[in-house]
Amino acid sequence: MPQLTCSSCGSRTPSPPGEEGRRPRCRHCGAVLRDEGRSARLWAQTNNRRILLPLLLGGGVFLLCAVVGVVLIVVLGRKGGGPAARATPVTAADLDKIGIYMTPDEVEAILGPGEEADPAEMQENWAAAGKQVGVTRWQVWRNGSDRLFVGYGQGSSGTHRAVVSFFMHDIQNSLGTGFEIKHGFIHMGFPGGDLDEAAREKQKDRELLRSPRWAKGPAIRKALVGQWVAVYVGSYRFNDDGTCRAESPGEKASGTYRFLDDERVELKLKEDPLFEGHQTATKQRKYKVLVDGEELILVDEAFREPRPTVYKRQR
Repeated sequence: MPQLTCSSCGSRTPSPPGEEGRRPRCRHCGAVLRDEGRSARLWAQTNNRRILLPLLLGGGVFLLCAVVGVVLIVVLGRKGGGPAARATPVTAADLDKIGIYMTPDEVEAILGPGEEADPAEMQENWAAAGKQVGVTRWQVWRNGSDRLFVGYGQGSSGTHRAVVSFFMHDIQNSLGTGFEIKHGFIHMGFPGGDLDEAAREKQKDRELLRSPRWAKGPAIRKALVGQWVAVYVGSYRFNDDGTCRAESPGEKASGTYRFLDDERVELKLKEDPLFEGHQTATKQRKYKVLVDGEELILVDEAFREPRPTVYKRQR
């Protein structure tokens, strides 16, 4: 049994078992005895609480910061913050979002970061077409086994510019595997032409088509009536009764036109017969109309960024 020493008379008294909650007294002089072991245990318990409390608080703060960080990453990832934030896999529709003569940075700003591509992994006809238009660099964006390719040539400044694009979609069915290709654009300039100059001309075309000078709404219908000529290209005649005539080298046709809305027109033209009894087909064409008092552009929206032909009004 543990012995307690009295600090008053120096005698030793046994420590009663099961009485840690009571303070024992000396059996000789009656003084209250001090249990050194108990004091040490109380000191240790107190200091353990002092150490554990900051650790627990610190751990809680760390956990809270980690949760907030994860939430911010998820939110920013959903909102997008630049090319690296794009998480949606590319599709064939993305071909319409990029334009010919764009730089790699401009393309990646739309599609996100691409990978350097090896021509050996693409359909060989398109690899050959890339060589013909001067491709010196290929990039690819992947969606599983589907791939979107962009080929770049170099202008006189050394700047890489997009000159060809296409999307390869893999097909798997009971007959086997294969693929289909949707084309985007391909550079059709003169061999040896400067891509930097081509990019400047394309930008002028875009600015012309977006110019605020063109008539708006119902005013387009009235402005379209008249004779329009583009030298070496052909002419159009639009009458106020809805009839029209078109002439170009090797083709002459007459027909009707009608507005589909305040900016789009539909033409139905039948070619003139080459001889009596010659049967010719009626062709239907749809255009977006850009017109003012002096010039006319008919934009065929079936083509991506066509080079606009400007017709001049004939008085």
